[in-house]
Parts: sequence; structure tokens; C-alpha cells
Amino acid sequence: MENNLFQWKNEFVLNNRLLDNQHEKFVTIVNELSMAIESQCSADIHHVFYLLINYMEDYLIDTNIKLLECNNVKYAKLKKKQNELLDKVKDFYGQFNFEEGSCLGFYNFLVEWFIDYIAMYKKEGYASCL
Repeated sequence: MENNLFQWKNEFVLNNRLLDNQHEKFVTIVNELSMAIESQCSADIHHVFYLLINYMEDYLIDTNIKLLECNNVKYAKLKKKQNELLDKVKDFYGQFNFEEGSCLGFYNFLVEWFIDYIAMYKKEGYASCL
């Protein structure tokens, strides 16, 4: 899978340095998962969960506070998308086993979630509020 790392693309750029840096960090975490799957190292997978949880605590909570402060009326839609990520991370971690198909499914979810999340950011104009 290492050859198929999830690449940061210009279409992900929101022209908000804070958001773009945070989103690049998410892509890095997704790639860490890819490498952990490739190495078949359970400790590496657990480390990815640690990184994801840290990311959600640092980034998602901070972003939510800022969106609430600017009274963004579309905030609920973004929050729902964020909760989808949180729920999937908790579910996968609770059922974690090192079956390659299971890990690949989680990897694919993260990639698809991110692409949808960026599209929502652009469509709803969240970046302009932050």
C-alpha cells in the first residue's frame, strides 16, 4: 500500500493556512495507517489511533469552537460529518483486529470521509468563517 499513499492535492486547498495545515496533517495520519497496514504491525496501528484521537481533540474541537463563535448557521452539517468520523474511529478501534480487509476498509473510509469533508467545506464556505 505504501506505493498508493493518499496524496495531498491542490483541490484540497481551502486558502486558509490553519485549515490547510490541519487537513494536511490528517492526510499524513491516513498515510501512517497505510504504512502500518503494509508492515502488519499492530503497535503501529494503535499509534495511528492515538494520532487520530489527538487530531480530533486538537483540530475538531478547536474548529467547532471557532465556528460557534462566528455563528455559522450551517455548523450542524459540519458537526454531523465530524461525528461520523469520531463514531467510525471508535467503532473500528473497539472491534480492531488485524485482518487486512478490515484495516483497508477503515483506510478507505478515512480517504472517502476526507474528500467529502473538503467538498463540504468548499460548498458551505466554512473556511471563510475561520
